[in-house]
Amino acid sequence: VKTYNIGSILSGGGSHPHHDTDGPGVWFNMVKRYQEAALSSSSGIPLLYGTDAVHGHNNVYGATIFPHNINLGMMNDPDLVRQVAEATAHELLATGIPWNFAPAVSVARDIRWGRTYEAFSEDPRIHEDLVTAMIEGMQDAGVVATAKHFVADGGTYLGIDQGDARLTESEVRAIHLPPFIEAIEAGVLTIMVSYSSLNGEKMHGSHKWLTEVLKEELGFEGLVLSDWNATFQLEGDFQTQLVTSVNAGVDMLMLPQDWQAAHGELLQAVRQGRISEARIDDAVRRILGVKAMQGLFDDPLIQLDPENYFATDAHIALARDVASRSMVLLKNNDVLPLSGHETIYLTGPAHD
Repeated sequence: VKTYNIGSILSGGGSHPHHDTDGPGVWFNMVKRYQEAALSSSSGIPLLYGTDAVHGHNNVYGATIFPHNINLGMMNDPDLVRQVAEATAHELLATGIPWNFAPAVSVARDIRWGRTYEAFSEDPRIHEDLVTAMIEGMQDAGVVATAKHFVADGGTYLGIDQGDARLTESEVRAIHLPPFIEAIEAGVLTIMVSYSSLNGEKMHGSHKWLTEVLKEELGFEGLVLSDWNATFQLEGDFQTQLVTSVNAGVDMLMLPQDWQAAHGELLQAVRQGRISEARIDDAVRRILGVKAMQGLFDDPLIQLDPENYFATDAHIALARDVASRSMVLLKNNDVLPLSGHETIYLTGPAHD
């Protein structure tokens, strides 16, 4: 961080500072060390530290775990969704982390999609108030929200994850784009790009959707973030993949293992004229803008007292309330109880 002036660090899903039992104090000390390194770099620009707290601060031992978005959608109560977002933000800030890679605003159109549980609904109308409540609740509480994954990740053919959404533009605009419009109107500061394709074109390489539609037509002025190693799914060698994604409109690259190589390749691509300095300036301006709006230049490290903000009795009670309100009663048509003589078909890679 200090040597390369790295602008952002993330704790990926399932990661932790040292052990999976690390609590908020250990997490804060890790974030603090990274932030101190950034502040002592030649730029002195603070880090924007992020993590995937998609249903509570789920990487941290002892955190309050809330139901996933599919349950929040079934509950369909914007006030309670706002409370969940606020509670999650408070637990993030108890570890010093100001950026959340959530919420997923996917419209899940095929139940076979393995990430359906991250979506509020198959109906974009359900998203209207819930997306606003989630983003405003999180950002008003002091954490940068991320709307993901742009666009149509829940509309792929046969529900194949990271697959191809074979849709007309009017279908995309009618079904999958509205939640992102809601997110932008709610003031979301960052948007993550989808692994998936649209009619054969990888979203990470789509200048039309990332720049012409998202940035220009919809007026999104925040930070556009790639997904984990998603650029490797583009055509060409490593530099060409980076050039394609950056020129398409990606402002920050999530390259957890290959960041150092990417740093050198991007510098070379700019020197060769494959990426314009104006495009780099636009990306940097957007990144710095998010950091400024988050107040990191004034106070680069904030920690809420874990005693009062992490896994509190109020948060646990809220999680229980939301879980109970989102339960769905199914009609039993002589299926239960099982007699023990049924023939039951188990399928899928985890069937054993």
